[in-house]
Amino acid sequence: MTTSTPPTSHPFPISSTTSSSSSISSSRSRSLAIRGIRNGLHTAAVDADVINKVDGDDSLWDSINALTLFTNDMEASCLFYKKLGLHCTFGGKPDSMFSTFSNNGESNNATLHINLELNKDYNKDSPGWGRCVFHVKDVDALYEKAMNAGLQPEFEPTDANWGERYFQILDPMGHEISLAKRIEDHPRWN
Repeated sequence: MTTSTPPTSHPFPISSTTSSSSSISSSRSRSLAIRGIRNGLHTAAVDADVINKVDGDDSLWDSINALTLFTNDMEASCLFYKKLGLHCTFGGKPDSMFSTFSNNGESNNATLHINLELNKDYNKDSPGWGRCVFHVKDVDALYEKAMNAGLQPEFEPTDANWGERYFQILDPMGHEISLAKRIEDHPRWN
């Protein structure tokens, strides 16, 4: 069962000419933006022309390999990522201090790792968290897998105007996980 309507436009301003009232499409996104600003985080996207004017050599950058998330319940978090189809390649026990889930069974060949670090003092209700987007091979199949495993995505897969088909789900610690796939014929990617 889905619990909310997905935003179909980018949740934050993409250019300086976009008004914030029209660019923030849901109360959840607005809340995340306000929480981020209150905590000194810059949560709004900026115009690509501004970023491209910054001097620097990006040729050394390749990709994101790992994301580490705090959890105060290792067992619940491990079960959640197993249900999404990731493979435990390190730790994975209820008393583990650190666990790693990878997109294939071999940790040295995986292109994605989600690390879980046990922090008994972690407060999942504290402000400051945003969203993490993972590109997947088949959004609809992963949505069905999540539903069949008893997980509760926030909404069904939908096509967004920024060129991705996606759905979102909260992990047991409240981390907002967006699972997406490019819409290849979208102008953004051409």
